[in-house]
Amino acid sequence: MAQPPFPTAQYASSSFVESSGAILFTPLSITNINCPSPQKVCLLHYLRKNEWMLAKGRRNIGESRAAAAIREVREETGYPCRLLPVRMSTRAPAAEDRADVKDEARWVEGLCEPFMVSVRELGEGKGVKFIWWFVAVLIEDGAVGEMKGEEAFRAEFVEREEAVERLTFETDKEVLRGAIALLEVRRNFVSFCDIRMGVQCSRLTHLHRAKLTDFVALLNRLQSRRCVSLPLLYNF
Repeated sequence: MAQPPFPTAQYASSSFVESSGAILFTPLSITNINCPSPQKVCLLHYLRKNEWMLAKGRRNIGESRAAAAIREVREETGYPCRLLPVRMSTRAPAAEDRADVKDEARWVEGLCEPFMVSVRELGEGKGVKFIWWFVAVLIEDGAVGEMKGEEAFRAEFVEREEAVERLTFETDKEVLRGAIALLEVRRNFVSFCDIRMGVQCSRLTHLHRAKLTDFVALLNRLQSRRCVSLPLLYNF
């Protein structure tokens, strides 16, 4: 009997579940290179177990992954959000691509796609869980606070670096590091484009160059941990 050329695992609908989550950041300007990208991220404190985690939950029947992520963030944290377009590496073809476009990663601007997927073995014959992760930003329109989060959790906005340390599970830390890296890509890409257009040429100081150097060093560290892949600033 012929076998597929690649190792393949298949799951019936009763043996897998899909979840969606989003890394929720506070909104700050990214068009000024002196102004950092969103600095705080929303974490959930699971009170009963004293665990810190990211907002996520099961996708409903007929619901898109993106809609599920937005809904779950609102339900668990109480905060409304929208997905944040980011520049990310993806193997998904564009609608206008030829059918035979090469299957390889490339950097695309302005995507609201999942930037990472977690595959969790549930054990005891329960199959697997796929968790699709998005980047989101808080909506500040007066609606905040109208809806309380789930009683089992307490939501708190924490500085990005502290949030990585506070998360209980290493897998969540890796997801958050990946989201932070995408925000840095977004901020530096926008700033670089502004510079190329002459908007900020006079402001490209030694400090700015140092920031870009630190940014590349961060990406190299994340790549070594398999949080992101890199060809990056070199595409700019």
